[in-house]
Amino acid sequence: MKNPSRALLPVLTLLSMTALLSTPAPAASSRAFAAPGDVLVVDASGAGDFLDIQDAVDASSPDDTLLIMDGAYSGFSIDNKGLALAADSVLMPRVTGLVTLSGLTKGEGLSLSGLHLKAGFIVTGCKGTVVFTDCTIVEPNLADAYLTTPEDEPGMHQVLGCEDVVFSDSSLIGRDGESTSFMSGKDGADGENGLWVMDSTVSLYSCVVQGGEGGLSEDSGGLGCTPAYRSNGGHGICARSNSLVYMDGTQPVGGLRGEHWCCGSCDWDEKDGQAVYNDGTASVLSGNDPFLHLDSPLVVRESDPMPLTLTGPQGARSWMVYSPASAWRYLGLDLGILHLRSNQLKFAYLGKVPGSGSLQISITPPLLPPGEEALRVYVQPFALFGGSRLLGNARSVIVIDDAL
Repeated sequence: MKNPSRALLPVLTLLSMTALLSTPAPAASSRAFAAPGDVLVVDASGAGDFLDIQDAVDASSPDDTLLIMDGAYSGFSIDNKGLALAADSVLMPRVTGLVTLSGLTKGEGLSLSGLHLKAGFIVTGCKGTVVFTDCTIVEPNLADAYLTTPEDEPGMHQVLGCEDVVFSDSSLIGRDGESTSFMSGKDGADGENGLWVMDSTVSLYSCVVQGGEGGLSEDSGGLGCTPAYRSNGGHGICARSNSLVYMDGTQPVGGLRGEHWCCGSCDWDEKDGQAVYNDGTASVLSGNDPFLHLDSPLVVRESDPMPLTLTGPQGARSWMVYSPASAWRYLGLDLGILHLRSNQLKFAYLGKVPGSGSLQISITPPLLPPGEEALRVYVQPFALFGGSRLLGNARSVIVIDDAL
């Protein structure tokens, strides 16, 4: 990870965005090219191509799409393979084991959409863009780490040595600390962090990020008073080692310290978790105001309309910006981060945001290339408002053949 002071230098200038928008805006029904690929259906009921996600990952080729049906699935690992994994069911598919994403090459994209990760994730060594959209990342069990504090314990949600990891409309909740019997008392474990970021660049759009609560601790009585291990709350976000964390529409929350029942001195040296813990080397930035947000389906059939909801300031002229490829570009605090490859941008004009602050519109999805079953586009909203330019959240959208 480069020093944040250098990473913040605009790679694509604001004038570039203005020049792109000076060309005539295409109609909302315009077609776009995108990364094509085949579709593999993962269905725990046996009605698809694979029963488990890992088997589908192993059989896939770059740019393939894995449609995940309702059900419970084992954890999986993806190493340097640009894939799109998206839920295609009313109920959210559940992944009960650890998810590891690693080694993604620069310029490649990997997306996870609409999944419930119940055993955490590690994203490590990725130079390409990794996008989590509409994911719930909450574990049902309790944390049991007693010998470290939250700022020294990575926990279950880790981003390590990555250049562009995006969380959009997702929830990341750290585990609460457990309470373990100790003689006649209880030791309380610290709550875990909602997100641990080390030597990485991470963007969060409209996310819930919360540290876990510390576990109950209780001194043992008996003939004397033996103090129990007392617990801290987990941090919402723990940013370390020259990381850059960008937040737009996201307010992280630290977990509460654990209750302590004491028989001796009740001096509290444990603490509530911080919303954002910074080890002093990280950069933490907040996005532009007013906020701009685009909601879209995760998966859309080729002949179906693609419904969009744009939230923004009244009167803002808005576009959906999209590209078949991803690339990280910091455009300054007045715009934010562009997660699309700048030399392949296309625009669909959506209209002006009405007085309600919410613009609803349907556009025509891109046509599939001949012989292809699916294609993926990365999208972000862009708006002109009161002399300002606004750039919103990044999402991954999959267009698939009607027959699937």
